[in-house]
Amino acid sequence: MNFMDLETIMIEKTCEVLLGKGLSKLINYIETTKAKVLGRYRETETDEEFEDFQRNFHISPSEDIIASNFQRNIKSSLKWSEEVNFGISLSAKSIRKIFIDLDLYLSPLKYRSDIDEKVDKVDAMRNLKSFNKNKIIYGSPGAGKSTLVKKFYIDYWKEDGEINKKFTLPLMIRFRELDYNDILKNDYNLFDILLNSIGIKVKVPEYLRKKDNDISKNIVVDFVNQFKILLIFDGFDEIPDYNLKKKIELNFQELSLNLENSRFLLTSRTNDFVLVLNNTEAYEICPLNEKQIKKITNKWIKNKEQANDFYEKIKKSRFFDTAIRPLALSHLCAIYERRKSIPSRPIDVYDLIISLLLENWDIERGIIRASLYSDFYIEKKKKFLSHLSFWLSYERQKNYFTEQDLYECYNLICMEHNLPKYQMKSVVAELESHTGLVMQTGVKIFEFSHKSLQEFLTAKYLSTTPGYPDCSILKYLPSETAIAIVLSNSPNSYLSYLNSNFSIFNSRFWAVFLERLIEEKPDFNYDIYAIAFFLEHIYENTDDMFYSTFMNLLETTNLGVAFEIINQEFEYKRLYESAITYVPKPNEYIAKYGIMELNMSRSLFYKLVDKYKLKEKAMFDDREYKE
Repeated sequence: MNFMDLETIMIEKTCEVLLGKGLSKLINYIETTKAKVLGRYRETETDEEFEDFQRNFHISPSEDIIASNFQRNIKSSLKWSEEVNFGISLSAKSIRKIFIDLDLYLSPLKYRSDIDEKVDKVDAMRNLKSFNKNKIIYGSPGAGKSTLVKKFYIDYWKEDGEINKKFTLPLMIRFRELDYNDILKNDYNLFDILLNSIGIKVKVPEYLRKKDNDISKNIVVDFVNQFKILLIFDGFDEIPDYNLKKKIELNFQELSLNLENSRFLLTSRTNDFVLVLNNTEAYEICPLNEKQIKKITNKWIKNKEQANDFYEKIKKSRFFDTAIRPLALSHLCAIYERRKSIPSRPIDVYDLIISLLLENWDIERGIIRASLYSDFYIEKKKKFLSHLSFWLSYERQKNYFTEQDLYECYNLICMEHNLPKYQMKSVVAELESHTGLVMQTGVKIFEFSHKSLQEFLTAKYLSTTPGYPDCSILKYLPSETAIAIVLSNSPNSYLSYLNSNFSIFNSRFWAVFLERLIEEKPDFNYDIYAIAFFLEHIYENTDDMFYSTFMNLLETTNLGVAFEIINQEFEYKRLYESAITYVPKPNEYIAKYGIMELNMSRSLFYKLVDKYKLKEKAMFDDREYKE
């Protein structure tokens, strides 16, 4: 069955269900309700107020309008549910073809009392087959909330299971699609939004509306209960106005207490919807496991060989931890689909994912997230997150941190970022909702969503401080220092700075630092300082840690271009039994580089001689210096 056939059948079924359930009876009920309301206000208001109320209070239900609104809602919801699409993708992807089932935590992680507490899981789609209670699905940005709703909506119409027997029709409200100018202008609440979506027009005098807002609530509740409507709300976090969001959150509390034959499904970013509701189950989408990552990869990249190549490359990369989010993984798949490769430098992926989470994904969907704090725009959020990440990485040196850790850090850095001193909780909640980079994973326990992104943000902070950071700090941050060198405008000078303070760093620092440098692939400057750094320590150290890093970087980066300088501005001076010495040719090059000589082992020389034409420049006699 194709999409158009499904759409036609659903629209026909809508009319059948609405008429079969007695829409005309509901209209009679509304008229009765109107009479009751008039009677109640006749007893409580003055004659003048009652006359004004009678003149201006109208309920206008229409069988045609209600049926038409449901048909339109179903038609647009089916089209929305059919596919996923984003700018970098070559084409839209069918939900049916790329969807894999997700896991749900049976309780949001923020309720854990301890970071090591295990939370049971359940299959998402299996869980959504049963609606004994209302459901809230929490998830970080890019966790797959909307995609889950899309698959659920399509399955509702395609299957004939328990849920189809329990409810007659679904009504979809996508918060990002609403007209907020009209909603704010008319001071609407959730029940007014539902009335407009259903097609029931209610007009109430303004003074009475402020005095009693139960009229629209009662009409909505009676309608959805009588018709057994399943209400689906996607993207609570996408409501752009803070006060409206809080009002609608309270409306959900009222709704949860009044639904009998109806239920609702709501999705929201974690810590955006904070109320605990009666008659409602709350879940949180789990990160993808390796099996699920493989499944998504194979669904996105149809060529099996290419899919395996992609998976192996990201599995070996430092940014593999970002692939636990469907959004990030899908974007990486789309990049591979275009280029048949992934970005060679991890920092390009870190930057892509952070931009995606902070801004680009919302821009593509036309979503505006208003901040409670003036001028706390995207770039300032990045700077604050970088500062926060640095402080927590250096001062606490752990992957998770307590609320007290956050308080101490926030109080130290908030003034620098023009944030109010006693608003730590709300600032962190906004960062979690808007970016998903900081997450609450237990009671008063927080962590960065991805270790690789925490390291990148820390490195961003290190790379933006005036001058070079103190080596007494860097010695605790080997991975972050390697990334900072890649971000630096002068990686070679940064290496030279570390070299001048070599004794401060222990062997563990150098082991971690050099391994990360290989993975991050710096873009070296056109000077000799980077090569001088490696040649010095290859010559002086007995282990091959510096040697293997040097040889790897020669193959994977532009480090080798510095040999052009050595060929042009240095000359062979002397030969020891196992080493060769180069010195700058004229004396002015000594002042230029501050380097008196470069020592290279004979074995290393003979490995590099042909590739970098060292032999002809050094003019060695093969008979005398042959190994």
